[in-house]
Amino acid sequence: MATKKINKSTEEWANIWQKNGIPQLEFCSIERSAELLNCLVDDIYHWINMGMIHPAVFFDNHVAVKITAYVKGEEITGEEILYKAKKTVKRPSIINFHWPAKAILYDTDGVNQNIEYFENENCKYENGRNILTINGTIYGLWLPSFFDRWSGETFQIIDYQNSIFLPDDSEDESVVLVASLKDNIEVNSNNLLIINKDIDRIYKAGQAGAILSEAARLEVPEQKNEHKATARSKERDLDMERGIYKFLFNCDYDEISNNYKFKNGKINKTQLIQCMKDKSQYLFNSGNMPLNDNDRIMPVIDNVLKNLGFS
Repeated sequence: MATKKINKSTEEWANIWQKNGIPQLEFCSIERSAELLNCLVDDIYHWINMGMIHPAVFFDNHVAVKITAYVKGEEITGEEILYKAKKTVKRPSIINFHWPAKAILYDTDGVNQNIEYFENENCKYENGRNILTINGTIYGLWLPSFFDRWSGETFQIIDYQNSIFLPDDSEDESVVLVASLKDNIEVNSNNLLIINKDIDRIYKAGQAGAILSEAARLEVPEQKNEHKATARSKERDLDMERGIYKFLFNCDYDEISNNYKFKNGKINKTQLIQCMKDKSQYLFNSGNMPLNDNDRIMPVIDNVLKNLGFS
């Protein structure tokens, strides 16, 4: 008796990996991600540039960093913090700590004493968290916290102002690791990778016919405790920045909302603001401009134009 073949519609697949008939991958190149998701490479760059996914970078050489480990719970020793932090890091992410040295000193009676000294380490306990800062190196897959625009065959410089985060699929936030670079690093867009969690998010949004939500903001634990008004102000600036990018690259122009350039092709920033107000319902999730004061908007526009090489 012939076996009846069952045809599954794409809506019935549990995830992108089952649909493609392969085990889950930890990460993919942008090109491979687009192939799996049946979308364009430019679509992936769009989601990156809109802050909807965070691209990872595979460091193929050891990169010098200063590492800060945050461990929730009772106060523990620096060595215990390092042990917990080391256990948190799993391949394809690799971390090496420059462990504190131990010195053997002898008193006048010839009795030795083991004395630990921490010239390379700073350890403290605050608000229920152990915080340890130590030098080291990272290697493999990590998430840099930069928001510059990406496109194919370009490169960026990641400098010491950018934090580097451990890609972690677990929901356990008892241990958080953040690294800051010692030197500038050049990263080619061809080396950008998309982690499986973001690939799944894109697939599920597509299956539901939904808008891809913004990715969780990459931030160090201290940033979560900053004053709410300051945090909200930064959030509005970022929303405004995303709206500007969306207007310049993805807006369905008409004669009214395209009248923001001088005859010489340069951008009239005052008119750009007015044009964005006309399109605010399309540009912003709330339907309104996150900033209304032109004096607040102008620096955001200047920053975007500078990043794009327009000013």
